[in-house]
Amino acid sequence: MATNSSRLPGSLDPLLLSNDRPSPGQASSISKVIETLTHDLSNIDARIASPKTELAQLETTKSTLQHDVERYSSLLSSVRQLPPEIIRVVMLACFDRGRL
Repeated sequence: MATNSSRLPGSLDPLLLSNDRPSPGQASSISKVIETLTHDLSNIDARIASPKTELAQLETTKSTLQHDVERYSSLLSSVRQLPPEIIRVVMLACFDRGRL
């Protein structure tokens, strides 16, 4: 339901280019045009809101999935692949030298 300029009364266009006061009939037409345009804007806003809500939900899901990938990827880190005995030797060496 896109509004286009052909739906608007062309007889009002000259008023946009002048400082003349609209006649009572023109003022009534202008009010109707404003009402129609405002209604159309509300409809467009409603149509925009639905995809925005869906996008926000998708972004939240994406963020959760990324966080989970990072968490589970840490389980495969190279440090976790070292035998505990080697980690213990490295840590003891650090303590002995006062590096920790």
